[in-house]
Amino acid sequence: MPLRSRLTAAVALLVSIAALGTVAYMWLEDMTLLDAFYFTVITISTVGFSEPAGGFTPGGEFATIILIVIGVGTVFYTATIGLEFTMEQFLGGTMQTRLEKRRVARMQGHVIICGYGRVGRHVWEVLESGGLDVVVVDSDARHAQQARDSGLAVIEADATDDAVLDEAGIDRAAVLIASVRTDPDNVAIVLSARAKRSSLRIVARANEPQAERKLLLAGADRVVMPAVVGAERMATMIGQPNLADFIDLPFRGGLVELRVEELALTPASPLAGRTLAESGIRAASGAMLIAIIPVEGEPTLNPPADFVLRPGQRLAAVGTEEQLGRLREHLKGS
Repeated sequence: MPLRSRLTAAVALLVSIAALGTVAYMWLEDMTLLDAFYFTVITISTVGFSEPAGGFTPGGEFATIILIVIGVGTVFYTATIGLEFTMEQFLGGTMQTRLEKRRVARMQGHVIICGYGRVGRHVWEVLESGGLDVVVVDSDARHAQQARDSGLAVIEADATDDAVLDEAGIDRAAVLIASVRTDPDNVAIVLSARAKRSSLRIVARANEPQAERKLLLAGADRVVMPAVVGAERMATMIGQPNLADFIDLPFRGGLVELRVEELALTPASPLAGRTLAESGIRAASGAMLIAIIPVEGEPTLNPPADFVLRPGQRLAAVGTEEQLGRLREHLKGS
């Protein structure tokens, strides 16, 4: 049980015991409300105990014994939980927040994931192997803790707040992913992010078909509908099972563990200015080039052998981790 919930339960139990003790003294000893409450408090708090003039009736003595046995233990338990909660909130929580803010402040070209539910968590699992810096923004304490447990920098706040996006380093980020639970919140996040950074790449999640157009109008570069993607995959598995198994390999891993990766062609690369046939990419690495993405314009899918490689282009390749590693080295001329 979370610490906050334990503290709430302990306080509720303590109040209940105090109320029952007060009622018992009023009924058994014919005390006023104030006197009954006073005797209850000094009994369960162990401040001191003195009987009223004339002593207690047998019923009052029995009630006092019950109060001492149950009440004193509850007081100490509540005090312990309260102290632990205070230490966590005002010492541990504050220190953790400061450390996370410093960590985010040092990031450049990072990814901001707004919402660390099922979709946001799976996005991180895919990004993890790429070595990218990631900041998670989520107001849900459970989701925020899950992200911290994964070693991520976390801002536990509402991502629709402009100030929170600033805190996440939106002015230095490369990509923002809006994957909170509701479409209106995702639209608000995209609007705020686009207003702050016209060059920021934004990918958004949509739950309903009508939200897709709104997100694109708000400024999202790409919109993904998990339900539609899942439905299309299920239909492919039924109608074209062999093709579905092949397509799955780059995304979820398989016996051959294929991956899809995008690599930059720098001016220093010895392949710049050569054609694909002259580059020897396939022979040197074993990876398969599936597209070339220019600095401006549309990507060229399945580029021909006479396609000329230019600095600034990005090469989309598919292969095993070993093959892609050889391709990286080949692009460098190593």
